[in-house]
Amino acid sequence: MNSSWSLMMCAVVFVACQEDTSEGLKQRAPSPQLQLGDDTAIASDTSDTVDDTGTDTQDSTDTVDTTDTVDTTDTVDTTDTGPVACTEDDDCAPVSCKTTKCNRGICEHRDAANNTTCDDGNPCTLTDRCAEGACVGSGALDCRDTEPCTEDRCTDGVGCEHPPVVCDDNNACTTDACEPGVGCVSAPRGCPASTNACKVAECDPAQGCVEVAREDGATCNDGDPCTVEACSGGQCKAEPLGCDDGNACTADACVAGVGCVSTPIPGCANDPACIGRLAGATCDDGNAATSADMCILGNCRGYVLTRLPGSTVQDQQGLVVTEIDFGPDGWSAIFWTENLLFDQKFTLARVTDPTMPFVYTATTGDQYFAGLHDGFVGDDEGVLWRFSGAAWQSNNVWNDALEVSGASEVNALVTMRDTVQGGGVGRRRMWLGGNDFGSEWVRYCREEANGAITCSAQELDDFDDASIPMALAAAPICNANGICTSASLVIGADADGGGGSYYTDIYTNLTGTAGTWAQGVIPEQAASRRTRAATAWGSGTTAQFIVVGTRGYVAHRRADGTWKTTLAMKDGQSNRDFTGVWEGAGVVVMSAYRTGGNNQTIAELWVAPSASDVEQGANWVIHELGRTPNVDADGVYDVHGRGTGEIRAVGAVRRTNGVVGWLDGAIWVRTP
Repeated sequence: MNSSWSLMMCAVVFVACQEDTSEGLKQRAPSPQLQLGDDTAIASDTSDTVDDTGTDTQDSTDTVDTTDTVDTTDTVDTTDTGPVACTEDDDCAPVSCKTTKCNRGICEHRDAANNTTCDDGNPCTLTDRCAEGACVGSGALDCRDTEPCTEDRCTDGVGCEHPPVVCDDNNACTTDACEPGVGCVSAPRGCPASTNACKVAECDPAQGCVEVAREDGATCNDGDPCTVEACSGGQCKAEPLGCDDGNACTADACVAGVGCVSTPIPGCANDPACIGRLAGATCDDGNAATSADMCILGNCRGYVLTRLPGSTVQDQQGLVVTEIDFGPDGWSAIFWTENLLFDQKFTLARVTDPTMPFVYTATTGDQYFAGLHDGFVGDDEGVLWRFSGAAWQSNNVWNDALEVSGASEVNALVTMRDTVQGGGVGRRRMWLGGNDFGSEWVRYCREEANGAITCSAQELDDFDDASIPMALAAAPICNANGICTSASLVIGADADGGGGSYYTDIYTNLTGTAGTWAQGVIPEQAASRRTRAATAWGSGTTAQFIVVGTRGYVAHRRADGTWKTTLAMKDGQSNRDFTGVWEGAGVVVMSAYRTGGNNQTIAELWVAPSASDVEQGANWVIHELGRTPNVDADGVYDVHGRGTGEIRAVGAVRRTNGVVGWLDGAIWVRTP
């Protein structure tokens, strides 16, 4: 052994092997001549030289480098590497899969026997065994939690983890979610209907909701009754409406906001049956299949009845048509049906061709529809439905505005379109009224310049908010240039008088924008009658109005603004229930029904020239649509028409197949 090795070993033994008498192993202060610094020798290393790095190991060939020096700053600390000094086995730190022994003051570690139990520090292994001095784990920990909405995994150093499952079927047409206990579920995603009548909303799996142009030639409507519209390239294109009715005895023109109007030419008649006859007069059209033949616009035409069985609406047995109107989809109607359990349903339907009605099944439900007019209708839940594109929709901006205004059950509504310079159609206005748990409400809604819809509350000048609006009618207010931007209006309202009687009140708003509707007629006595319908003709403050109802109720507002409320125009009038009223094509038409002999129900139309004094019974002609058992008429509930002379009445007729109690819907049609 050379002197350098001897000197270093003596230093190690001197420092590390002192006996601990009180506080364990003590480190003696080194002498000034010889100190241990960062140099560390490892007895098992005999090939390296000792230097200042503290990382060298010692073997038999090592020598003390002459460049190494020992100075007073070298000390032995816990960061020095090399053999660990010990006096007994317990002084040596345990090492996994090693046996530890203190050998001559130095800790020695040898490989433990293979298959000895150990801990590899990984919670994701089940069995840990020593192998060649290393702890090796085997067997995977089962992290399954039986919940399909979580991922099950084991993370080294952590253990079982259960992050939520991300559900995505890469289909933009589904909404993906994880249902506990089930797993990923993909539900079809609905697309909002297009606001463009010439496009339809579809869902593309890659893109999501897209709008696709309808085929060219598909019908659309720009709201102008003086144009004919069709889709072209995904846009609604309009052409001027031709108003020639083929009748040489009428002057045909399209009136802005109204549509085609054919005015009879005085002294001209192309139908011999109507020569010298007043509008509404009885005639014979020579067709045995028609009833209620009448002269309108110089032509004698009768009405053809179409029956609609309850099965027109799926799973229903009986059907009644309660209202009819001509709107943007053509002729529309409200169906009231019952099934075998006598559960009632209400449905909106298109009846342009009554022999092939189209039922909007999405509207079938328990809600009661009322106020059908110009592509709008309300229900008893306070929802305003609008015809848009090819369907009736409760999700529309008008309904949103009405809902914000706080309205509830809708009983009646009326709309109008402003006319602008040149006869074009401007913004839409709407007035609505109804019942709010026994109190009335009225709203004036309008389309603003920016397209937004606003609704403001109006009120009736009544005593206790109990006059419930039942019927609305409007006449446009126009200036000398024919520009119309508002309307004069009438509301027929019922206030409960007790014992089945009602005060049939009438209120007016001659500007349409007044916050309070003035009292028109306030009866002093209640009577057993109800308000059913109203109509108007003329314009502005000189417009005339008729309000009708049950038990022969007819009220007339004259052009001078006064009212006549006790009209007794014909004998037996009080035995009639007037259910609808319409003015156009030069006539005023009221629908009515009564009970005749042998308990027959008789359906009628009362007709008078618009230009006549409608308070005079001589100007009214009663036309019978049918009676039991001839055409099984069981009631007529509404009437509406067009300026061309086309008129439709609706109601119900008794079924003739022997099933007692069931009704078929009835639509009587008079062609121009």
